[in-house]
Amino acid sequence: MFTINFHGRHQVEIATGRYCDNDQLYVCLEQNGELFADVSVCFPEISLKPDEFIFKTYGENTGLFQAMIDAERVVMVNLIDTPMDFLPVCRLSESLHVSPDC
Repeated sequence: MFTINFHGRHQVEIATGRYCDNDQLYVCLEQNGELFADVSVCFPEISLKPDEFIFKTYGENTGLFQAMIDAERVVMVNLIDTPMDFLPVCRLSESLHVSPDC
C-alpha cells in the first residue's frame, strides 16, 4: 500500500492481470479492495514486452501518470502513437514485480 496524490491523498494498492485480447499487462489501483482507477489501456494491435503496459493518461486519468511517477511506482520506457494520441509505455518500478499468475 502507498499514498498517491491524485484528486487528494489516497492509500492505494497496485493490482495486475492480463487483457484477454492479446495478453498485455493490465494494471489498476485498488482502495480498500475496490477499483480506484484503471491505470492501463489495451490496444491489441500494439506489441509490448510482457512487463510493459500502456498508461491511460486521458479522461478520468488526467494527472494520474504524474502522480504515479511522483510516487515512484512506474517508469516510462517509451512514448507511442495510439488511436487515442501519444501515450507512455511503462513498467512497474523495480521494487514491484508482476505476478507470474497474471
